[in-house]
Amino acid sequence: MDYESSPSYTLMIEVSDGTTTVTATVTITLNDVNEDKLIVKDQAFLIDEGSADGAVVGTVVASGPSDTLTFAITEGNTDTAFAIDGTGRITVNDSSRLNAETVPVYILTLEISDSVTTVTAKMTININKPDAIINNQTFSIDENSPGGTSLGIVAAKSSEPGATLTYAILSGNTNDAFALNSRTGEMTVNDGAQLDYESLSVYALIVEASDGKNTGSATVTININNIEESETNHPPVINDQRFSIDENSLDGTPVGTVAASDADPADTLTFTITAGNTNNAFAIAEESGEITVRNGSELDYETTPDYTLTVQVTDATDTATATITISLNDLNEDRLAVKDQTFSIDENSSNGASVATIVASGPSDTLTFTVVSGNTD
Repeated sequence: MDYESSPSYTLMIEVSDGTTTVTATVTITLNDVNEDKLIVKDQAFLIDEGSADGAVVGTVVASGPSDTLTFAITEGNTDTAFAIDGTGRITVNDSSRLNAETVPVYILTLEISDSVTTVTAKMTININKPDAIINNQTFSIDENSPGGTSLGIVAAKSSEPGATLTYAILSGNTNDAFALNSRTGEMTVNDGAQLDYESLSVYALIVEASDGKNTGSATVTININNIEESETNHPPVINDQRFSIDENSLDGTPVGTVAASDADPADTLTFTITAGNTNNAFAIAEESGEITVRNGSELDYETTPDYTLTVQVTDATDTATATITISLNDLNEDRLAVKDQTFSIDENSSNGASVATIVASGPSDTLTFTVVSGNTD
């Protein structure tokens, strides 16, 4: 499945019950993925102070068109505390430098290359003090994330048996972008409009945790992930489709729903029939694309066995069209036929008020109608 070669597939599905066979069109649209771009997001790791030389901090996650990458630390590696190998694995290079009181957080700038493209990313390494009530930690979240989105739980612990921890943000929460649950420690987005990578890519919150006896504070770093914000509108996609329906079908009978898609999730699609709808035989719902019978008296197989409608779909910016073919099923009109029908009328309607006219078809125009049961009172 390759978007560039075949962005969509139109399948004709045949369904049979052993006697009757019908067909329907199923459209499968592929989402385009940028496969030619090296991508490395900012990442965070945690390691205890005093960890031995060679201890693994973590492995940098990268994706792109090549499996052969090179990694280099270009900034932030004070006193060469860390090293990185050709697989992106970060290890402790000098354990004597891992001191939470002296340098609680290292922010390494990495340069990653696939020989064609070179990108940079920041790796935050928090130095953990094992006996502290709360240590420095890092979260990340996409820019423009909506209010209420969870970043995770701020980690804290107490040495007091049965103690209940409470949490608070002391500083760094610019424009109240985030909220911290004082009882659970869950960090959430408070105002998603503040999360703009281009304006502020990193928040450094000072968070306090207390068990009622012991209190500690630490830096909670929140990295804002940069999201590509394309202003280009994607046009809707619609393919030719086919439906079938019995001739002489009643007004309002569903024919089928036209399938269409749009790569922009916020877009609303609108459907219209622009051609081929002889004598307004059919109607289409603007919002859903469902086609129904509008004028059943026009549906005569012998006169017009197929209708070829042009259906237009728009997302208010771009428009696409497709051919929708509706084939009429030929019925035996030498035989009297009456389908089950449903009507409605207000209670307490006066005597003689019209309810509806029963639709029947057959070789004769002279018919008699009789109620044989169910006409209580």
